[in-house]
Amino acid sequence: MRGLAVGLLPLLLQPVLVHITAQRAPCSLRTSTEDAFTRDGDINIGAIFAVHFDNDYPRADYTRPPSQASCKTFVTRAFRYVQAVAFAVNEINQSPSILPNITLGFRVHDSCYDETKATKLAMCLLPGHKEQVPNFQCGSQAPLAAVIGDVYSSTTLAIARILGLHRYPQISHGAHLQVLSDKIQFPSFMRTMPNADTVSVGVSLLVKHFGWTWIGLLSLEKDTTQSTMLLVKQDILKTGACIAFWEEIPILYSTTKLRRLVEVLRKSSATVVVTICPEPYLLPFMEEAARKNITGVLWVATHVWASSSLLSVVDYSTVLTGTIGFAIRRGVLSGLKEFLYNLHPLRNPEDHFTKEFWEVAFSCTWPEGSTNSSSFTDEGYDRKQLCTGSENLLGLKSYVLEVNNFRLTNNVYNAIYATTHALHNLLSCLPGKGPFVNGTCATIHDFRPWQLLHYLRKVHFRNAEGDEVYFNENGNPPPRFDILNWQRQEDGYIQHVKVGTFDFSAPQGRQFIFNESALVWNKGVAQVPVSVCSASCLEGYRKAAREGQASCCYDCVPCSEQEISNHTGVQYLYLSQEGVQCVTE
Repeated sequence: MRGLAVGLLPLLLQPVLVHITAQRAPCSLRTSTEDAFTRDGDINIGAIFAVHFDNDYPRADYTRPPSQASCKTFVTRAFRYVQAVAFAVNEINQSPSILPNITLGFRVHDSCYDETKATKLAMCLLPGHKEQVPNFQCGSQAPLAAVIGDVYSSTTLAIARILGLHRYPQISHGAHLQVLSDKIQFPSFMRTMPNADTVSVGVSLLVKHFGWTWIGLLSLEKDTTQSTMLLVKQDILKTGACIAFWEEIPILYSTTKLRRLVEVLRKSSATVVVTICPEPYLLPFMEEAARKNITGVLWVATHVWASSSLLSVVDYSTVLTGTIGFAIRRGVLSGLKEFLYNLHPLRNPEDHFTKEFWEVAFSCTWPEGSTNSSSFTDEGYDRKQLCTGSENLLGLKSYVLEVNNFRLTNNVYNAIYATTHALHNLLSCLPGKGPFVNGTCATIHDFRPWQLLHYLRKVHFRNAEGDEVYFNENGNPPPRFDILNWQRQEDGYIQHVKVGTFDFSAPQGRQFIFNESALVWNKGVAQVPVSVCSASCLEGYRKAAREGQASCCYDCVPCSEQEISNHTGVQYLYLSQEGVQCVTE
């Protein structure tokens, strides 16, 4: 019987083998494909950016293959991130001094500000395939050097979990979440965006500078934003100020919740509100605030919206004029302005992002209607006519492309160059003097991701503007910010005027520089806004704590006769930061 079973074994296996060979390639999964803006090179750089937001999730009844969520609203700022990749790669490929005889390529994907899609895209980039294929590298694609992105912490976290498993370098240009500095959880993550603890220190210094002691906090209804706001709260409390309220903007649009938030602002005596919320979610809240004519608030904006073009339009100018924001340091990027104005969908047919941008910018639709963006865009255009290709980018309003305001775009550019310098140093390794076992070097066309990560951690160079680019032991860059003041112009649009700098790496005493005379406050008020729960007590009065309330809230009651001396030349009242105090004789 045993011999018979052995003899039958090949026959028993034969149908299984036939079934397997009839399937798709062994390294494929039955999944939907992901489009990318791609230019192949000897070595490729991946990028994942939130080019859209406001996703539309179809209902799944599992009677047919599930449909993908559609990305509705196109973000022109993120379009600049995409083009910064193409611009930097073109510039590097034309340079004889870096990566000689090596051509860089790129693959740019759109995360649509969705964590699930961001995870899927990371799994697509690793095998160099249009489908996610875990733990495989299919075909003979060029090696992937690193992944740039994303801008938001939530999607960046999702990508970092996947790439960290394989030690693939990732450089985010916008994610500030402090936990991303943890090299145990995120061993291959780096960023050209300062982390959250430096942002919170800057906010607390601003609050202390103007003597504000009664502060409102507004964050997104999400763990990643809340953890950053917790740091801000802790640093504000260290200045002696108090928190008036901490409210959350809903992730899912809710008119009821937004109206309640506006009422909290209206009723609170706090006139300074620190806000950490990405533009897509902050926009409907500001629309509601504008409808209710909330004009008595001074907004302190963190980097996620400090230089927002979405919010710098006429509709919100009465609400947001006077805002003070901590923005990423501005870059010039010589040549990028001309590069952007030279873009055209017909000259770059593989670039579907430019095609969609054209529709958004000129309020038109290409005849085949191949894009998936809704009629609502960040500039609010309605598409009613066909695109002809004769439209002129130079005729657009300045805020559409923002060619003179490269901030996060500059971070993308620096991330590309940091990766390139790491590749160049890997290429320049001398056999026997390499950093790996027995002095060995990596091979430029067949390196391992952890080998490039070794070089990337050690890059230190000056970019075209002369700014130093490097990473500390936690993968963070030198923390530098521009302090911006939102000032309304004659046409109603808001201009972001630089009024100071915050450089955490500068010598003591030069970290926080502020030009108060350049500030414009809301409603054209010349004096610094006051935000206190209780005013300082006058001479002859003392503080009386209000039971169950913050220490910044108190009543002023007369000092008793025993607490005041009327002796000539003797003063028992003294001034402090907390106001006039009474003392006992």
